[in-house]
Amino acid sequence: MTQTARASTARLASALYVRARWALEKLPEAGKATCLPALETFVDAPGPATYLRAHHTLARAVSEHLSQTVFGSNQARAFADGIAALQNVAVIPQSDLECLERDLPVDALSGARLADLATLLQIWRELAGRADEELDRLRALKQSARPGRRPARNP
Repeated sequence: MTQTARASTARLASALYVRARWALEKLPEAGKATCLPALETFVDAPGPATYLRAHHTLARAVSEHLSQTVFGSNQARAFADGIAALQNVAVIPQSDLECLERDLPVDALSGARLADLATLLQIWRELAGRADEELDRLRALKQSARPGRRPARNP
């Protein structure tokens, strides 16, 4: 291992130590148990990939814990409300909605993001409708402003 690689690994280890210490203080025992294998993998084979995996595992565990603490049992309802809001917009195909329901975590944060996406899509549809109306108005105005064809002159 080169000097630069050792220095890089030391920086990764230091950053992960700080993050792990912060996260493990906040997590209950069950949350800690989900993080330890990723941390052990980094210790066994330190490198960028194992660092990212461990960091992501810590961040996800803390996020899930805080979300559960703040929102409790209302998470599934918030997620369902977000999906319903997207269905009401009727811009997203049903197959894509099914993928979102299947792949996203069922929590309040995802529900809020889905509801925000639905709001943005509604605004987009409204603006697109207004733009179409204005385009039609301008075309009609242009058509009415064109001078009529002049009759052909006979020599």
